[in-house]
Amino acid sequence: MTAQALHTTTEWHIQHFPTLDSTSSHLLREADNGTMQPGTVIIADQQTGARGRQGRQWDAPSGGLYLSALVEDREGWGARWALITGLAIRQAISKLPAKNTPDIALKWPNDLLINNQKLCGILIERAGQTDPWQLVIGIGVNVVKPNTPRESTAYLTDYIPSATPVTLTPLVLEALSGLRCQFAGKPIEIIRHAWLEHAWRLGGAVSCHVNGDRVEGIFRDLDCDGAMILECADGSQQRITGGEVHFGAEQTAVE
Repeated sequence: MTAQALHTTTEWHIQHFPTLDSTSSHLLREADNGTMQPGTVIIADQQTGARGRQGRQWDAPSGGLYLSALVEDREGWGARWALITGLAIRQAISKLPAKNTPDIALKWPNDLLINNQKLCGILIERAGQTDPWQLVIGIGVNVVKPNTPRESTAYLTDYIPSATPVTLTPLVLEALSGLRCQFAGKPIEIIRHAWLEHAWRLGGAVSCHVNGDRVEGIFRDLDCDGAMILECADGSQQRITGGEVHFGAEQTAVE
């Protein structure tokens, strides 16, 4: 393991591991034990037990960017950190040297897509019981295309051949620090509007399974907490905060 400090608007302290079960699981364990301070960043070259929403397992071989950061939620943003993190990753990729930066869409609640294929997933989890809350921001980006690529998956090197986890990491952390400063003290509406500018299938059909009930409607908006607002057939609005969410005829599940 190596450790280094990356100086951005907020100082991040990076710990790097060749292999972990999960960068987020590792950071949660250490944070619960009181051995990690806000600003700690855990990076692994590969993960053997990577996790997504609702406990889903996913493959995390070498060549991806697997990063988890511990932040103190002084702003009280809570789940909105997923929106801010998505914007930060999108901004970071735009700063990589490329002739044509790919258009990256933000898929509610926690994915980034290129050409309707998943490039990145985000997971926000609470660490411990401190006040203000401490949150673990987990990020997984498909950077280098493997010999056996997964179906329906985007890889950054297909669009920016020079991209590597090493070059992307500081850009992501710098963007996250910068957006935190930019949005701090501002109306929550600013975060909402910034995310909606790049929202995937805004205005499209959505079906959700929430607590055993199926809800269908049109993705019209986000509320100020980052929840999805659906317009149902009868004109009523339904607020969606989680569950199984499927977009359009393809029935693409949110991971």
